This record gives sequence, structure tokens and C-alpha cells, in this order.
Amino acid sequence: ALTTVAEPAEPRSFDAACRAITAVRKAKADAEIRLGAALEVLELRGSAGALSLLDDVEQDVASAGGARALVRMPAEDVRPGDYIATVTAMQTD
Repeated sequence: ALTTVAEPAEPRSFDAACRAITAVRKAKADAEIRLGAALEVLELRGSAGALSLLDDVEQDVASAGGARALVRMPAEDVRPGDYIATVTAMQTD
């Protein structure tokens, strides 16, 4: 049976999470890190407004990207609503 999920406090958070996850996937591809690989570091840059939309979904974005947590970095050089991710793969010895 399906469980009812409560509406998010910020209705735009789902769209923001999707855009953030897309940025993480692009960063992984650009760095030649396989999509399922764990990340040591996940930084997400965006405007203050865009980053605030991630308040309720930050852990979901981090988990989808393979990171325990993400670091939000306000950046004025990123178009409003967009995100740019920087990723560092987990070292496996």
C-alpha cells in the first residue's frame, strides 16, 4: 500500500531538488565519476534564493548524489534558479 506523503512546506522544493540532482549528475559525469559512486565532498553553488529552496530536501539531494551531506555555497555568478555542483569521489584504498 502507498503511504500518503505530506505536501512540502515549500512547494518549489521538489523542482529545486530535481535541478540540484541534475547538477550533481552533470558534475559526476564531467569528473568521470560513476553515478552510483559515493562522494567525499558535494558542494552545491547557487543564488541565496535557490539554495534556500533546498532547506527541506537537502538530505534527499545529498543521498541521491551519493554523499552523506552537502555544502551549500552562495554564488552570485550562478543564474537564479540554477545550481552548479562540485564533487570529490570517496577514496577507496
